[in-house]
Amino acid sequence: MEPVAKKQLPQWLTTVTPFSKALAMFLFIILPFLGFFLGINYQQKLTVNPPVVSKVIPTVIPVPTLSTQTSMTSCNVDSDCVFADVDELTNCCPNCEQDTSLETTKAYNKVWLSQQKTDSCRGTVCPALCFREPNNDTFHAGCVRGTCQKVLTK
Repeated sequence: MEPVAKKQLPQWLTTVTPFSKALAMFLFIILPFLGFFLGINYQQKLTVNPPVVSKVIPTVIPVPTLSTQTSMTSCNVDSDCVFADVDELTNCCPNCEQDTSLETTKAYNKVWLSQQKTDSCRGTVCPALCFREPNNDTFHAGCVRGTCQKVLTK
């Protein structure tokens, strides 16, 4: 058998020069980053993102139909109005025998007052909620032009 002749590469391809060193260093640093970047782009094209489904917990936010100031004194008829004083608005078990002619006593919407008591006195045990009627004949809670007011009885 005859020996196989080895092909020789030209010398200009096998000679190490400063340029060949710089080119090798540049390619050694850049090619991994280029491969990483191309891989990310290719994966994004292959991946179909499923729609994100989040569990939504509905919250009910009451929408007031009237402002707080209006609803606390709004009325249509005299029977919508009752007397209350500062003590009754801040105390869960007010004094139902208080004189309704005092300056601290005012007329409020009965439904609004009842809701205030329900919201602020949760868990408090009191006698039944009292809506005071005047214990004198001087005043009564009346509806005047759509607003509960303390009215002087004639």
